[in-house]
Amino acid sequence: MSDIIRIKQLNVKSTIGTETWGKEKLQPVIVDVTVYTDIMKCGETDDLNDTIDYSEIVKAVVKFSEEGTFGNIQEYCIKLVQNITEKFNVEKINVNVTLPRAFLHSKAITCSITRTKDNVSELFTTDDVYTIDKLNVNTVIGFNHCEKVVKQALDITISYYPKVDFEIKTVEDLAEIVNCKILAEVVNNFVEKTRFITIEALASSIANCCLTSFGIEKVNVRVEKPNAITFASASVVEIERDISSIPKLNKKYQSHFLPEKRAPTHVAYIALGGNIGEVAKNISKGLKLLSEKCKILQTSYLYETSPMYVVDQPNFLNAACKVLTDLDPFELLVFLKQIEKEVGRVPSIRNGPRAVDLDILFYDKLILKTENLIIPHPRIAERRFVLEPLNDIAKNLVHPTKQQTINTLLKILKHNPSESYNKVSRVMPIRNQLWKWDEKTYLMGILNATPDSFSDGGKYNTLETGLAHAKEMVENQVDIIDIGGMSTRPFSDDGVTEEEELRRVIPLIKAIRAEEWGKDIPISVDTFRAEVALQSIEAGADLINDVTGGVGDAKMFEVMAKTDVPVCLMHMRGTPKTMQLNCEYKNGVVKEIEEVMADRISTAQQVGVRQWNVILDPGLGFSKDVDQNFEIVRGMKTLVGEDSLLANMPTLVGPSRKSFIGKTLNQPEPMKRVWGTAAVCTALIEQNTSIIRVHDFKEMKDIVTIADKIYRNK
Repeated sequence: MSDIIRIKQLNVKSTIGTETWGKEKLQPVIVDVTVYTDIMKCGETDDLNDTIDYSEIVKAVVKFSEEGTFGNIQEYCIKLVQNITEKFNVEKINVNVTLPRAFLHSKAITCSITRTKDNVSELFTTDDVYTIDKLNVNTVIGFNHCEKVVKQALDITISYYPKVDFEIKTVEDLAEIVNCKILAEVVNNFVEKTRFITIEALASSIANCCLTSFGIEKVNVRVEKPNAITFASASVVEIERDISSIPKLNKKYQSHFLPEKRAPTHVAYIALGGNIGEVAKNISKGLKLLSEKCKILQTSYLYETSPMYVVDQPNFLNAACKVLTDLDPFELLVFLKQIEKEVGRVPSIRNGPRAVDLDILFYDKLILKTENLIIPHPRIAERRFVLEPLNDIAKNLVHPTKQQTINTLLKILKHNPSESYNKVSRVMPIRNQLWKWDEKTYLMGILNATPDSFSDGGKYNTLETGLAHAKEMVENQVDIIDIGGMSTRPFSDDGVTEEEELRRVIPLIKAIRAEEWGKDIPISVDTFRAEVALQSIEAGADLINDVTGGVGDAKMFEVMAKTDVPVCLMHMRGTPKTMQLNCEYKNGVVKEIEEVMADRISTAQQVGVRQWNVILDPGLGFSKDVDQNFEIVRGMKTLVGEDSLLANMPTLVGPSRKSFIGKTLNQPEPMKRVWGTAAVCTALIEQNTSIIRVHDFKEMKDIVTIADKIYRNK
């Protein structure tokens, strides 16, 4: 069949994926249809019945376009070919579909496919070609001096043939083919960072990027430099390369990147989980091993989740992390499997119990589907145990194939009726317990082993009195004992040496642990000194409570990371001696706490402190006046709300007997501020505060029990 009938540049409108600004709406579509047929008989008879009526094809294309909604350009092309072939008994057909409003920086994206009657049901063939037309990019390129300092606009056109190593069985699988928009964005970012002399080298480098980073079979790259020749519209280089004809980017090409904008290493998101053995320790060990070849940028909170698929097994702990790596996806997969084996995972049934599991969720914006590795992970959208921790660290990340943010995918899943049976709790391992932040308010009892604390100084500063007080707390069911060896009351002097603080704290921790009643109670050490924190943990403490938020000692974050225990970071300005002289907040006290502590926590994470181990203390009474303290109490939900930099963070607040209560009640004696403390504690529980730190633990135990019944156990 050497004859063709062609409909050229038919303008229609349809909803195909998203338009320039990421919205699903009608957009212009330009369609070319080429029908391969035999027109000999019509040429002899001049009878329209002896040929294919192209006006009817036009009507069919318009109707098909305007009545349908399509997930991507591939789906539109496939279904259009099938529609025309079925209606007009076509032996062979090509459709070339152009979306001129698909990507902001390019003229258009195009998909061209050809099918015969025999393979019209095929969703993909190796002859399918995709084009990014005239991607406009500004970059440094050229030999002349002025060209080396001023960026020029280039027009880059890329036509490529995807390499697909898997069978495409459904229309949904088409989304796994290399996405034009993602490729365009990657090439745009890539070219902006280069500084070649010739467009020949730039074109070769672009081809290399497409072939090695996206697994493309063959690519045609055309680079136009409009300002190269004064009396010509442009100088143009066009090349065609396949995977066998181009080497990997070598050192010569690497030298052409701008030094101040060095190409970043790969960003990957990894899920971690397990449900056998000491799972939290297994996950921590997995992260430690992972850090040997990857830089861990961020970790999520830790979640206890119900098992999926195979439900007759223990609950899981799940987390996620964001890493930088130079490993390619397959090397990273091998590395993760090595970590699983070293931590103690053994073969079991699919989706069954395991000591630890590490999965690649995303790798840059790569879309990959092979027998052994699929990226993005194919079941992200149906797994709340993946989406919850991923939302902590990448809520605005757009899923490369679903074109929705992680936060949106999580909200959609939560509205699924089946999710009402799926129990997911944000948790923190401490000692031999698993604290669940959505179940109750935890009560921290204060044990000041000091002679000069503002409220109870000198009452429990001997080993005997301190031990007796700790026992009384345990008997009255406090959840954790906070031991401090140095007063941080307002205007107090930093006169206690490290040696003296250790002498007050360490023997008391050891004495509690030596008692049968003291073996399981979590213990917190209230200190801003790294050495005191380290020795306290070694003596048996479980949590580091630092009133300086980790900045009082340069080694504190390092100790927190090394010990891998829960930590409480508090907001304050200055020192206890000077803090009440610095209570002015330009943008409001709650906003300052959010910004300062978000930066502080980010610093801690960079050192190796895990997100699930961090508790926030807004620092009532520390560099705040009376009104500001009440503002904080009223604003606790906002401080850790969904839109905050500290979203969903567990909180600890210590209002006990403090001066803002005394000044409000005109009560100068701290011991007589119990009812005022109770009122503030009730308000804090209504604000979802996680831990309340108090002196009067007997009375506050009742307050917590009743307030939880009102506000938490609805």
